[in-house]
Amino acid sequence: MGKSQTEITDVLPVCHSLPTKPFLEVALSLASEHTQESLVGWYTSNDSNLPDPVCYSAASAIQSSLVVVLQFENSSNPVFAIYNGSKQSQSIECEVAPKALTNSSKLFDFEDHLDGEVSTIAERDWLTNKNAVSAMT
Repeated sequence: MGKSQTEITDVLPVCHSLPTKPFLEVALSLASEHTQESLVGWYTSNDSNLPDPVCYSAASAIQSSLVVVLQFENSSNPVFAIYNGSKQSQSIECEVAPKALTNSSKLFDFEDHLDGEVSTIAERDWLTNKNAVSAMT
């Protein structure tokens, strides 16, 4: 039997602090509705460059064992370290993240979307992040 492949077509930033279970449930429900595709995993970037228990909890909430960690150490470009379960299965150099990190556009997550004035909620659209995406192209 050959290995199956999954194509990841979009990533959605959910939070920048420790999420609660209800927060994750709402965010994942909205993300699933928005993409109309299967959610295949959880990605994170943290100080340890390793997945933490929250990552695995979030991944299990979408019936996945895939966790991707965006690592910034030991590389001119960040690396996506892909974990299937608790074992790292692959590393892929990331060419898009440096563009996203060096442009002046703010990348909003679901937590940002909920913060602030209702009148500016469209500017904090975490599902499309139009300003950040246009700055990367």
